[in-house]
Amino acid sequence: MAILFYEKVTETIGRVTNIHYKPELLPEHLKIQGIYVNDVNQIPKAEFIEGKDAVLYIELGTQRLYIEYVDRPPTIEEELKLLKQENTEVKEQVSSLENTILLMQGVI
Repeated sequence: MAILFYEKVTETIGRVTNIHYKPELLPEHLKIQGIYVNDVNQIPKAEFIEGKDAVLYIELGTQRLYIEYVDRPPTIEEELKLLKQENTEVKEQVSSLENTILLMQGVI
């Protein structure tokens, strides 16, 4: 069993802000603010999608849970990977241009 806490996005949709897997440890005033999920396997698992964040939502009327993926800025690691890739491509282009110039000059 788990208890979900959410903030309303619309009258019928809530964005899940917290999942507590041991609701029995919570004080009563918090328990009444959440929505209970009897089977934690009903909570969808997010997939990793580069450049996206997974956001868990709940339909308040049906209590159906679903995930939406939203764009996010790249991490430092992703930026570094991209810059290294671009650097390698630029080096290859410079090398190709140098060879073309040498060929035109009759050196090779």
